[in-house]
Amino acid sequence: MSTVTSAEVQVCENFIDYHFKDPSLLQEALQPAGTPVRYSTRPHHDEGNKRLVDLGRKLHAFLTSKRFFESGGMMPDLDPQQFEGPAEELAAGDEFMEFIVEVQGDERSTGRTIIETQQAIFAAAWCDGGFDAYVKVFASTLERGREAEARKMS
Repeated sequence: MSTVTSAEVQVCENFIDYHFKDPSLLQEALQPAGTPVRYSTRPHHDEGNKRLVDLGRKLHAFLTSKRFFESGGMMPDLDPQQFEGPAEELAAGDEFMEFIVEVQGDERSTGRTIIETQQAIFAAAWCDGGFDAYVKVFASTLERGREAEARKMS
């Protein structure tokens, strides 16, 4: 069983520039799928971050659909399946994605697990602080990704 430590939760909070009122949400988001999650305040389950991944995927689809609808465009489909390659390729140069690979465990990580873990983190933020928290974490992660991509290009 992989257990996400409170130190790893704090590192992640620093990366996403958001402090959780309920850190167990972020701890669940960082758990590999299929890993048992134990709580002192909520029922236990054996799904790892799957519930938050599903919620994050739905939140992302809803919010981006609304944005594209309002702009008159069509929404591109983000399918985590397209990121099945090695995690190192997707994470290279992005400290936050490299952190996710480290927490998930190298043997479990693919590009898909990175994307799904990010979706779970966005959902955890929404559960913790509502829409404003979701937007803050999403924007922070997007900006960090853009900076990493710019470093790769230079």
